[in-house]
Amino acid sequence: AIVDALDSCGLRADDVDLVMSATVTGVAAPSLDARLMSTLNLRSDVKRVPMFGLGCVAGAGCAAALGEWRLGAGRGLGSLAYVTVGTGIGAAMAPQDAGAGRLLHPEMGHVPVRRDPRDTRFPGVCPFHGDCVEGLASGPAVRARWGCDLESLPAGHEGRSIIAGYLGQLAGSIALMLSAERIAFGGGV
Repeated sequence: AIVDALDSCGLRADDVDLVMSATVTGVAAPSLDARLMSTLNLRSDVKRVPMFGLGCVAGAGCAAALGEWRLGAGRGLGSLAYVTVGTGIGAAMAPQDAGAGRLLHPEMGHVPVRRDPRDTRFPGVCPFHGDCVEGLASGPAVRARWGCDLESLPAGHEGRSIIAGYLGQLAGSIALMLSAERIAFGGGV
């Protein structure tokens, strides 16, 4: 599948500069990235970024952050914070420590936010904090509050600006704490 994906992009194995592997269950010996290095005959100078034990959202957030930083919204920049908004809210910063190949995955979705005055009755859905940004702006929070996905709310519905306000507060916190050159949002919400 990897060779087919490279072929479809007009690339060869020696065009690969970075191999990122993620697992939510632990590590294997030899590691997946080490197996790929030999199986695909990748160059010995390819950077390897193994991520493990991060959980589903964290792994997806890290993968998206690295992809956006190298090939998308963060291309050519020194850093990019990526926020994924879906069933939860996850985020990652690329690169945190480029020398060691590690990414920063703080629990950004669980930061507190100032409540919108139009949204004081909704308790939030986060089982840990109730009204953290994930508890107020994730897909399940939108559905619990308005009975549909955010995209199904009519144009001009206050829910759109309420969610935008919470995500804007998250972006402000990320900018102040991490000084990312750019913040990209993705996910299903």
